[in-house]
Amino acid sequence: MGTGMMLSSWATSSIEEVAEAGPEALRWMQLYIYKDREVSRQLVKRAEQMGYKAIFVTVDTPYLGNRFADVRNRFKLPPQLRMKNFETNDLAFSPKGNFGDNSGLAEYVAQAIDPSLSWDDIKWLRRLTSLPIV
Repeated sequence: MGTGMMLSSWATSSIEEVAEAGPEALRWMQLYIYKDREVSRQLVKRAEQMGYKAIFVTVDTPYLGNRFADVRNRFKLPPQLRMKNFETNDLAFSPKGNFGDNSGLAEYVAQAIDPSLSWDDIKWLRRLTSLPIV
């Protein structure tokens, strides 16, 4: 169909599953910069290996907006879903977490995503991959 697809780092289908489902499709990878840079590095390398054509860096997430409905509903992923790009529940926003009065997403972002994102991180990505970084 000639349509592009952007896969979230937090998707409930993995980088590999999406590539296998649409081997001829134009695919891009959306990337969060993790406090643990190795997590981000592995996502980029997997996207590269599976034929994704660009990395789109999300820069506004370290300070998640007020998600009143998520807080009110104490949002967490349903037990049958998980972030498939991560092998462990520690990185995969576990649906079993106890998030007190917050949403699970807000707690996950606070624990995992680096709020100190800077141009140095973009330079690091440029050294890591030959894919375009948007």
